[in-house]
Amino acid sequence: MNSDEIKKILRTKFLISEKVLINLKESDNLFEHCLLDSFAFIELLVIISEKSNKDFDFDKTPPDSLTTISEILTVINKK
Repeated sequence: MNSDEIKKILRTKFLISEKVLINLKESDNLFEHCLLDSFAFIELLVIISEKSNKDFDFDKTPPDSLTTISEILTVINKK
């Protein structure tokens, strides 16, 4: 999984415009930029988990530490 794949999910599943995604940095907080609410965020993590065949262990990594694309990639690619 990489940044482009996550941005594709954000574009197709959450209808975030290409213009917004082009300017989105991996370090940008998805909540602070008003791209996702809490329900959409959980849905995003579920989709990423299914596509990568890796589960998020919220005992080790709390969801509030996964608010940027770079944080998500670090966790998903570490396993």
